[in-house]
Amino acid sequence: MGVQLAVTVGLGLGAGLWADRRWGHSPWGLLAGLALGGGVGLTVFLMEAMRMGQEEEEEERKRKEP
Repeated sequence: MGVQLAVTVGLGLGAGLWADRRWGHSPWGLLAGLALGGGVGLTVFLMEAMRMGQEEEEEERKRKEP
């Protein structure tokens, strides 16, 4: 999960740096890429954490059933 977060933030930063070099609007491309990559990464991270929590709850219910 942490790797996914790091990769999405890194990709966002890379895209932002590329945009800054391409259009010369430094540091706005970098900041936008960081925000976008961080937002996407955090969303994926939270969705994965919730899915894992649901799986644990299902396993607990199965253990309690006779």
